[in-house]
Amino acid sequence: MRKAVLFLVAFLSLTALRAPQAADERTEEAAREKYESAFDEGRKARERVQTLETVVRDYCNTSWGDDALWLLGELADRYGYRKRAIHYRRELMALKETPALEAFTRSQRIYRRSRIPQILSVLNRSGHSHKAVGGKVLIFNPLPMAVHEKLASDYARLGMSEAALAHYRQALAGTPSECLYAEHYRKRIAELEEKLPPQGQTPEQEQPGREDAGPAEPDTGERHDARQDDSDESEQQDEQRHAAEDAGEVGDEGQPAASEKERD
Repeated sequence: MRKAVLFLVAFLSLTALRAPQAADERTEEAAREKYESAFDEGRKARERVQTLETVVRDYCNTSWGDDALWLLGELADRYGYRKRAIHYRRELMALKETPALEAFTRSQRIYRRSRIPQILSVLNRSGHSHKAVGGKVLIFNPLPMAVHEKLASDYARLGMSEAALAHYRQALAGTPSECLYAEHYRKRIAELEEKLPPQGQTPEQEQPGREDAGPAEPDTGERHDARQDDSDESEQQDEQRHAAEDAGEVGDEGQPAASEKERD
C-alpha cells in the first residue's frame, strides 16, 4: 500500500513538472497557427493587421511575437505610416534582446523584398555572413542591425538627430566591424554628431533629412510612397490602397522546410 501511495505521489509530481512545458508547446502551436493565418489567401489587409496585432497581444513571448512585430512594421512602411512603423520596430527591439525570424516568415515575398536579404547578400560576398564559434558555424542574424538602421533613417528624416544617432550606434554595435555597412554607419554617425549643438545649447529646429537606405550596393529596393501622415486618410481610401498593395506583399509563398531562427 505504501509503495502504491509513493508511486502515485511521484507520478503526480512528474505530471505537474511536465504540465508547464506542455502548455508552452500548446501556446507555441496556437501562436504559429494564428500568425500563419494572416497569410491566408483572400484576407483583406485590415484583417491581416488585426491578426498580427492579436499575435502580439496574446503571444508576444512566443517565437512568433517578433515575427508579428517585424511584419507589422514592414506593412506600416508600405502603406506610408512612418510613425506607426517606428512604434512597431521599437516594440520589436524592446521585446527581445536578439529578435529573429522564423523560417515561415523568411519564405514569404514580403521578406524577400525587404532590406534583410540585401544585407545578407553583401555580407556573404565579403565573408561576414558566417562565423565559427566553438566548432560550430553560425549564420549572422541581420534583423537587429536592419531594424536599428531603419529606425535611424526614419528618425533622421523626421529631423530627430539624437534619436537617429542612438540607433545608428546600435546598428554599428551589431554589425561585423570590417564590412561595408560598418563603414556606412560610422559615416552617418559622424554626420549626425556634427549636427548636434555643443552640450548645454538648445538645438535649432532641424529640417527633415534625406532618406538613408544604406550603402548603394546592393540596390536598396523599391521606394515607397511619400505619404507619412497617419491621420489624413479616410477609411475607404485606406481599404482600397491596402487591398491593392497587399496582394503583392503578403500571400502564400510555399511552406519552409524547417522552422529555425536565423540567430547570431
